[in-house]
Amino acid sequence: MARTRGGSSYRGSRSFQLRDEDPENLENEEGTGGGSDDDQEPKKTRGPTYMRHIWGRHGTDKRIKVKFNTLGEPVGTNRSKFNEFLGALARIGKYAPIDIDSWRKVPKSLKNDMIDVVKEKFDLPIGIEERVKQSVGKKWRNWKHALKKTYFNPNESIESQVLKRPKRVLPQQWRNILTKWLSEEAKSISATNKEHRKKKKMNHSTGKKPFAQVRVEKEKEVGHSLSRADMFTICYTNSNGVPSSFEVGEKMEEMESLKNQLPEGEEDNVGRNDVYAKVMGEERSGRVRTYGLGVTQSDLWGDIPSRSTCFRLVMEQSAAMSKMERRIQQLESIQQGRSQGQISPSSQRHTSQSSNAISRPIKVGDKVTIRSMVDSSKICAVGVVRNLDPTAEVGDIPLGSHWCEIHVNVPVENDEELMRPYHNFLKIGDAIGVAVAWPINLVILEEN
Repeated sequence: MARTRGGSSYRGSRSFQLRDEDPENLENEEGTGGGSDDDQEPKKTRGPTYMRHIWGRHGTDKRIKVKFNTLGEPVGTNRSKFNEFLGALARIGKYAPIDIDSWRKVPKSLKNDMIDVVKEKFDLPIGIEERVKQSVGKKWRNWKHALKKTYFNPNESIESQVLKRPKRVLPQQWRNILTKWLSEEAKSISATNKEHRKKKKMNHSTGKKPFAQVRVEKEKEVGHSLSRADMFTICYTNSNGVPSSFEVGEKMEEMESLKNQLPEGEEDNVGRNDVYAKVMGEERSGRVRTYGLGVTQSDLWGDIPSRSTCFRLVMEQSAAMSKMERRIQQLESIQQGRSQGQISPSSQRHTSQSSNAISRPIKVGDKVTIRSMVDSSKICAVGVVRNLDPTAEVGDIPLGSHWCEIHVNVPVENDEELMRPYHNFLKIGDAIGVAVAWPINLVILEEN
């Protein structure tokens, strides 16, 4: 007889679909969505996630603080904003080219460039770089999958599909990836993967919220740590406690039975032989189910932590030592300056370096070019700086720090979307002769 939860039987219940944890639904990309009848109005969609308000930040004084747990997983209030920015970054071809076969083959220089961009916008703990790269890599793979699912037709020619290029994909990269997808080898791999995907019967029902955040919130609510069996029950049932599929319900019954057989007073502690492992089988190398991306068996129950965890710990120690050494040098320089009655050499070098780094700032009245957020080498328009005052308003919204008001004189990329659209001004082509708000770091002084 079927077991019930919350008064409802899970046999025959609707299976919850696995949602892409990447921040952007590609069905909404380019304004496309599900099909509709001719007599119905097209469904209005949210559109792609560009994270313009994050790209507009510049410098280190206003970086967004992100909290990570002891396993290197982002948690807390800024977690979603951080993950969505990583997703937007993974979609920019100059940083993460889609025509590269695997994330391992993406050049280290590009990965380091992405880390630099993330650090410019977010205040991250020491040594978290490897986990950030892993997260961007997963979102990059999701992005390629979504592009292929939405835009690729194996029965259509390359030349025809080149004309349907998504605007966020660089032209040459789109042609290259189409060529690879149309190869016989790629078609064979795709067919195999589709067959494997059909066999998947258990999908979590947490949506975009990662397991790490679910664990934090639930442990705070119940007041004790959660076993993997507990997490499975929470993450694979709906709000009424109904399992997402018949198979999930069977596994829950098996876990509950094993938990009832534990000796009195014994806890189902997380480990390689816990209740979850006895029902679901051993873990594969490099991961632990019901935990977030990058958490390995070594991190939880091994004698030696994982490579990324070792890197984080080493970087934390190195940073602490460097900070201590700098403090000692400062004290020695101060002492030396007092004894000699002059500024220490280290202070002179710092002053010289700071002086050399100063360049001519943009001023009101300057002729400038504004660049694309997706590709900073692409000029979107030519205009004149009208205001740099953070309190000045464009479209009834204050500019804020690190933004400026530009009067658009000559549009170059008419279809480029405005960073801050207002009224009927949505794209560069709509804003000829009017003011737009643009991040200062994407405004380039036009030398006469």
